[in-house]
This record gives sequence, C-alpha cells and structure tokens, in this order.
Amino acid sequence: MPPIDNDTGKNELKCRIQQLIDSNQVMVFSKSYCPFCIKVKDLFKELQVDCNVVELDLIEDGTNYQEMLLEMTGQKTVPNVFINKTHVGGCDNTMKAHKDGSLQQLLSNNEAYDYDLIVIGGGSGGLACSKEAAALGKKAMVLDYVVPTPKGTTWGKMLSL
Repeated sequence: MPPIDNDTGKNELKCRIQQLIDSNQVMVFSKSYCPFCIKVKDLFKELQVDCNVVELDLIEDGTNYQEMLLEMTGQKTVPNVFINKTHVGGCDNTMKAHKDGSLQQLLSNNEAYDYDLIVIGGGSGGLACSKEAAALGKKAMVLDYVVPTPKGTTWGKMLSL
C-alpha cells in the first residue's frame, strides 16, 4: 500500500494501532522472518503468555504501520513490544526486562486492595474487632499466623492438669 500522505489516513492508522495496543495485554509488532522477533515471540511462548502479533511483512500496509510506530515510539526496528499499554521496546529491551524481573512485573495484574481496617490476629479480640467494623459498614481484613502442626501430632486428646 502506498505511504499515507493525508492527516485523516494517518489518524485512522494511529487509532487502529492504539486500539491494538489498548485491547491486548501483550502486543508485538513483528516481521515473520526476523530472528529478533522470533526470539521475543519464543520468550512469551516459554512464559506461557498469550500475545497478539501483527506481522508487518504479511499485511498490506505494514510499511505504514512501521512508520506510524516510529512516530509513536521513536523506535525504527522490530519487534516493537507493548505490555499493558506500556512500550517496552525491541528484543534487547524485552530480554533485559525479563532478566531483571521488570517484564514479569509488567505482565502481572497487580490488583489494588482497599480496606478500611487491617486486624492482625484472628483470636477472639481480632474477630470481634472485624465484626464490629463490618457492622459499621467498613471493609476489614484479618491476618492470622497459624503455626504448622508438627509431624506425628494427633488431635483430640485432652490433658488433665
């Protein structure tokens, strides 16, 4: 497909690319024959992470996609990797992120927890406190440490003291 000269065409293409990035946890813009792209796709396969891949050499307007990605990211080469709408970069950046743990951090869906009260101790006082908080319409979390039972212990025996 010929290069896009008008602003309308460029905006439409930019919107299409942004929609792909926004609607996929992992989005890889790639070329099917590129060894660096293959390395990145193999990494995600090894991590058992579903990734959406657009092979720029196999689509009609792949050159336009690559030019728009350059405009959007400043990166000229493939693979061009996005995780949770964050631009990671190319193969080297993706491998470095995997090595230092930041890739796994980007991939994890860290959920935020919102509590009004955290009670440490699940004994009678801790449970009474959390019940009272719930009665007042508050969200409470109870943390309790339970010592693991030693091997060979039997339950149900009462000692007379």
